[in-house]
Amino acid sequence: ATATDACGSGATLTFVDNTTNGACAGSYSVTRTWTATDACGNASTATQTITVQDNSAPVFAALPATSTIECPATPSFATATATDACGSGVTLTFADTTANGNCAGNYSVTRTWTATDACGNTATVSQTINVQDNTAPTFTVPANVTINAGANCAIDTNPGTTGTVTNISDACDATPTVTYTDSDCFGNDNEASINAGNGNYFYFDVTGFDNLTAKDIQKVALAFETNQGKGRAEFTLVAPNGSAVVLVGPYCTGGACDDPTPSDQELYLPVFYPNSSGYTQWNNNNVVTQDIPQNFTPNGALSSPNTITGLTSYVSSFENLTGPMNGTWFIFSRKQASVNGSINFNSVCLTPLDICESNRVITRTWTVTDECGNAASATQTIRVQDVTAPVIATLPATSTINCPATPEFAQATATDNCDTDVSLTFVDTTTNGNCAGSYSVTRTWTATDACGNSSTASQTINVQDVTAPVIAALPATSTISCPAAPEFAQAIATDECGSAFELTFADVTTNGNCAGSYSVTRTWTATDACGNSSTA
Repeated sequence: ATATDACGSGATLTFVDNTTNGACAGSYSVTRTWTATDACGNASTATQTITVQDNSAPVFAALPATSTIECPATPSFATATATDACGSGVTLTFADTTANGNCAGNYSVTRTWTATDACGNTATVSQTINVQDNTAPTFTVPANVTINAGANCAIDTNPGTTGTVTNISDACDATPTVTYTDSDCFGNDNEASINAGNGNYFYFDVTGFDNLTAKDIQKVALAFETNQGKGRAEFTLVAPNGSAVVLVGPYCTGGACDDPTPSDQELYLPVFYPNSSGYTQWNNNNVVTQDIPQNFTPNGALSSPNTITGLTSYVSSFENLTGPMNGTWFIFSRKQASVNGSINFNSVCLTPLDICESNRVITRTWTVTDECGNAASATQTIRVQDVTAPVIATLPATSTINCPATPEFAQATATDNCDTDVSLTFVDTTTNGNCAGSYSVTRTWTATDACGNSSTASQTINVQDVTAPVIAALPATSTISCPAAPEFAQAIATDECGSAFELTFADVTTNGNCAGSYSVTRTWTATDACGNSSTA
């Protein structure tokens, strides 16, 4: 401050400061009072007030950036810190906001911190942690089972009978969804784009066919797409022992090999059968209708420019494959060159040959899916078999007939739980008696269904010979004059049962009234091998 004095006296200046506190440390006022005193003791005062206010919010230290964690982990936030330029005490509070995602395991939590100084100035800062569920459930697939066809060939494939998944566990979903699909073929439907480098391998397992070999294939269904023409693709089927058949090939360009409209996607659905089927052989050079299944035999090329790990030899047809049916098969494919366009594998499914219609294998694919759409799959093999033999209707009981009649057997009939066309065959077994006309014949019928199950039933007819041989008529009684001696005719006989017989005779002489008068009677006896006899 400065001061003047009207009388010219010198003036002395002094001051006193008075501070008045406000509502907070950074809010107050200071009043400075100046006193001017001249040499004669006259004095005057003047004041100046300065008000200090705190309008600056606290300042937060940096919090971690937004991060993502995997469920079931829960967000763990950093503790915020803040400073105040005016020295006020700072109070820190926070509030959490949860934003739910499309499932319980997907969400985000934002923690917003608020720093408030004593003057009521505030600042906020936030940290966000995203939680996501990318982990599929785990489970135990039911064991492979074999079930027998029952009456009317009915089978019960309900999971209550064949087994269901157990030990289901998901870190973020207490009740995952369980589903299954059944198929009569084995394959792989993991779609993928085919590369032009080392190629792609699509593996699948075949089980339940201990009695089949790799050549016993009914059909193989393949699906693939391309927008550059099928000529750029080869698909090779490789059996568990390494023998292989080229299904789609050979590589080619031009004509039907290329796609005339690269903007379109071509879908091919070939179904390959054994060469014995007589279907057309696949060839990339040929025009093949798109979008509908068509039947072919494999291309069968015996060489390829591709190097395939696990392949030991090429064969020309399914019939020439060797080794077991059970095991790990795979489809190999490689795009011919890195050119514009794509070739995509969609699926393959191999159906083993049916030995009989009633015996089959069901591939049941179990899938467990959590609420967030994460899924795990595994397969169960259900073998269905017909082990029930046909039933032959009751045949007539054992009977006896008299020779020369011959046995006449009833025609057997049979029914089967699965097969409507049972094969019936018979074998006759003859047991000879003690003579040609005494024997028995047993006819044994065998009924066999398409699955090889068989049963037998027998009917026996005994033949007996109770008929004596028949001696042909002998000459009538005659008289001769002595000294002639009687000369008898030779008897002959027949046996209608064909038995051997023996003819014997006995003579009986009856004397007359003198030596030259007498009669002789010759009695013939015919006895067959069965002991039947007649006389004449």
